Amino acid sequence: MSITVGILVNGALKKKVKFLDDPAISVKEVNTTCERCPIEDCAEQAAPPSEVEAKNQRKRVQNVLQKLEEENG
Repeated sequence: MSITVGILVNGALKKKVKFLDDPAISVKEVNTTCERCPIEDCAEQAAPPSEVEAKNQRKRVQNVLQKLEEENG
């Protein structure tokens, strides 16, 4: 079994977590979390893009409300 954990690695974390340089830990540098990533067919996706989906849902609701407002003045 394996898990994926997204952690911002900075100087403060390196001081606290002494085993970060352990070669047994595989590291992959990413730009964003899976929850916020808009790539649809990502082979490396470790979690559903929940933030992207929520943002898209809010946008759809806003569009519907705007359309209703335009139609009904």
